[in-house]
Formats: sequence, structure tokens, C-alpha cells
Amino acid sequence: MLSVATLVLGALTALVTPSTAPAGETSARACTRPDQLPRAVHAAQLRYARAARGRGAHVTATIAVSLDTSGDVVSTSVAQSSGDPELDAAATDAALATTFAPHYVDCVGVPSIYDYHADFVR
Repeated sequence: MLSVATLVLGALTALVTPSTAPAGETSARACTRPDQLPRAVHAAQLRYARAARGRGAHVTATIAVSLDTSGDVVSTSVAQSSGDPELDAAATDAALATTFAPHYVDCVGVPSIYDYHADFVR
């Protein structure tokens, strides 16, 4: 049986310097927010096995999510373990299933790394 845990989303941890468009080029659509950090648009449900629920009152796993210029997940890694491989796997699965908006610099999407925090509460 699966249980739902509390989910806390993280913040930007690293950026790649963007390449800029040649002088005089403009976007076909107007840019109203030229600089925007990546964000979770739709957070997936965090689910984990009932057996893991009793292992601690409160633990957090942090998953580093590499995003491309469109906000699509390129890769993930456990940045800070919860101390339980099953919970780390559940946090990774939730991060992979989450929809992200990309990081924008001067209206151009740039690759970034987003810290996805998953809090497991007993």
C-alpha cells in the first residue's frame, strides 16, 4: 500500500551562462518576464511504501534535477539522501514526474539545476 507524503519544492542551485541571440534579433512573442527562475508547474504526488513510514518522524531527500532550456528533465541525482534508499527512490520518481518551467535569462531559456526537496512525515 502506498501513502502520500508532504512535498516541499526547492530552489535553483546552479546556472549555466546562456548564449544570447545576435544583436537585432527579437522574439516572435512579447516577453513579459525576461528573467525567471525555474519552478515546478505541476508537482507529482510523492508516494512511498507503508513500510518506510515508520522509519523516522521527519526526513528530507533532496534531488538535483537538471533541466534543459525547455524545462524538461535531463537527469536527476540524489543531492542529499534521506538515509533510506526507498525514500530516495520515491523522491526521485516524484521529481521525474513533475513538470517544470524553465529558467529564463533575457527571455531565453537556459539549462539549470533545480533542487527538489521531498519531506517525508510519519
